[in-house]
Amino acid sequence: MSEAGAQNPGGKKFDLMNIKKFRYVIRPLILAHRINSILDYGSGSCSWSASGFHGSQSALDYFSVEKICEYEPSLSKNHLEASDCVTCFDVLEHIPIEDVYSVVNELFLNSKKLLIVNIANYPARAVLPNGENCHITLRPFDWWKGVFDAVGSRHPEVNCFLSVSESFWQAKCSEVFSFNSTKARWHDSSLLGESYNINLQFSDDTVYSGTTDYVDALLASGRHSDALSACRIIGIFADCDQSDLLFRAGVACYHLKDYSQASEMFQLSYLLKASASAGKHLLESIRLDGRAKDAISLGSSIKDSWHGKDKSAILDQIALSCIMVADIDTAEHFAGNSLQANPSGSMAYYIMGVVMSARGDHSRAIDCYQKSLSIDPNNILASTRMANEFLASGKIAKALSSGYSSRVEISSVGRFDQFKSLSSWRNPEVVGGRICIICEQGLGDQIYYSRFLSWYTKQCEQITCTVDPRLEKLFSRSFPGILFNPSNFAEIAQISDSCFPMGDMLALAADHNSTDSCFSDKYLYTSAAFCGSREPSTSAQRKTKRVGLSWKSNRQYIGDCKSIHLHALLEGLSFLEPENTCLVCLQHHASEEELSVLNSTHFEVEFGTYDEFNDLDSHASAIASCDMVVTISNLNAHLAGALGVRTYVLVPPGIGLTWYWGRSGSASEWYNSLTIVRSVTPGEWAGALADLRELVKQELGM
Repeated sequence: MSEAGAQNPGGKKFDLMNIKKFRYVIRPLILAHRINSILDYGSGSCSWSASGFHGSQSALDYFSVEKICEYEPSLSKNHLEASDCVTCFDVLEHIPIEDVYSVVNELFLNSKKLLIVNIANYPARAVLPNGENCHITLRPFDWWKGVFDAVGSRHPEVNCFLSVSESFWQAKCSEVFSFNSTKARWHDSSLLGESYNINLQFSDDTVYSGTTDYVDALLASGRHSDALSACRIIGIFADCDQSDLLFRAGVACYHLKDYSQASEMFQLSYLLKASASAGKHLLESIRLDGRAKDAISLGSSIKDSWHGKDKSAILDQIALSCIMVADIDTAEHFAGNSLQANPSGSMAYYIMGVVMSARGDHSRAIDCYQKSLSIDPNNILASTRMANEFLASGKIAKALSSGYSSRVEISSVGRFDQFKSLSSWRNPEVVGGRICIICEQGLGDQIYYSRFLSWYTKQCEQITCTVDPRLEKLFSRSFPGILFNPSNFAEIAQISDSCFPMGDMLALAADHNSTDSCFSDKYLYTSAAFCGSREPSTSAQRKTKRVGLSWKSNRQYIGDCKSIHLHALLEGLSFLEPENTCLVCLQHHASEEELSVLNSTHFEVEFGTYDEFNDLDSHASAIASCDMVVTISNLNAHLAGALGVRTYVLVPPGIGLTWYWGRSGSASEWYNSLTIVRSVTPGEWAGALADLRELVKQELGM
């Protein structure tokens, strides 16, 4: 058997040099440890001197190694020679478990500097003559790591890289470790796990010149998790500038939406080698991590280190952070300075557009967005914002033709990557076929877009749709015939005639005549029982009016722009008669102080016994039981509108005013039961509350 080789079910002899697929990960380790000689323990029938390992290079040439000792007793390669490095690929899974410790000890004994091991943890296709699978010792990474930690304690001078493959291409790898030294870390150890998963596919037959090219290829192909794993595994041993590797690790974290860790990576990269690109990405990651004030402070301290386009990139990030904290004047100041540093700055013009929009000058906002796009047609932030300006003015067709579809590229980094290659991707007007709809954005947006689902139930033979699990019960009742949140959505998408993000259904709204039902007073339906016990009754059967209240948004930064102090809201409704009014608290995460304020009023107050944010079905029933809802722009506004409940929505100007509330007027184009009550000045609600008082009095005939 040893001479003929083990056979797979197809009869082909296995003689792969599996170290090849790991070459981009382990080459930096070999170079950094100055390895001149290698012992390949269990080399099989492979040759380190044969060309074709990496392009035309042999393995010896690629790893810059002078001497190789190939040890494979089954092929009469019986010489064991202690070497700088011992490699052992796909051997230990063939060793009986009782011999594992002695073989691992032999590996350490023959290694002077470095031990590189890969072990398979999956059944082989090949079988032994007795019918047993060739992989006789299958154990997970943690088990093998324990073995190497235990045996390595006797050989503290040897560094070790351990990989356990869960399939031919998928591996779980360690950083380089040894018994008497800390693991090779190049960032805060509290951020590290014990192992990193990496998919090595496509590296086997692709030639890259070095680590950065390999990581760049992973990033370019959307394999951000693999890119991050490669950076972590290679760590301080990378054959490139450490700052460059840290920067790429930051990019991977950014695309994985781990903004906290991304900022750590970019900060380390910037400290090692200050660059405007690292600074720009650092500020952006800090801002997206919810620390806009920190980004403003840091950006202000480094901006003068740069000039021209580099300085402009830093100033843009400071301005964007100012917008996040609703400091519009300062945002305009930094955007203006950015244009002085770089008059052709697309991002600065985009920021100016946001500033103009926040001030209510929507014509100038569109001019700024168009200027931004004339400089950089690929600035999807500008195209999306411009589309929103058109939507806010009711110009749906104009919005659809000017960049509305690009919103997917900004708000959902990586969310739709697995679907973009489908031939059916993004065709929302399919009729009579099988369609697959992917939710996007937040709860309110999903409720808003769900109005179009009823149109598809009449047009298509099969509909599957993902939604936030908290909405599944409510949506399943309201749109019978649609399968929500199937167990294998990606598989269903592949066999559908069209697969698209939920917001693409807005294309149907361009023709109201064909979709009139989408704009009805009510399109969501609650259960018969309120909170499982109360039967909803009509206002005619009750002496009191049930008024639902919601007064704040918990969204960081922007939530403050939309929220009203509870005392002010209650003062605005003080004309209601306590004996004829029951206040229904609809506020998510109301504080103890706010609950106490409600209890101190002269009104009857009702608090839900449900979780008003996670149990949305019961929460919707609570809203449906109300005769009237008074709320700010939050989830309750969308639910109330979709349930057809008479509702007054208090909205701010500028920051916090979303496009579906329009820019002027009191009528809602999307929810017929809603009346929009507008504040004129940011942070000032007195005028809006006075308007609300008059509207409610008219409603109640007072």
